[in-house]
Amino acid sequence: MSTYGYEGTPLGKYKVVVTKNIQDNLVYAESSTGTKEVVGWTSYRTVEPNFSDAKTTPHEIEITGKDKKFEVTFDVGKAVRSRM
Repeated sequence: MSTYGYEGTPLGKYKVVVTKNIQDNLVYAESSTGTKEVVGWTSYRTVEPNFSDAKTTPHEIEITGKDKKFEVTFDVGKAVRSRM
């Protein structure tokens, strides 16, 4: 869970959003210094879009303050490869 640099998380219920994107088909060009630079690519989403939006994700987590650390697993369906 990301708390954006803050230590700890306020107590309460939170929606869980999951995203994973990959880049493929990288296009390279030579720079003026002679090194290769990536100048283009194709991006793909690998998790169904409904899991990446707080309005549509079915997943929630509740922070109660009882446990400092815990592990949780969320099912995000089958892997997808949809172009962004």
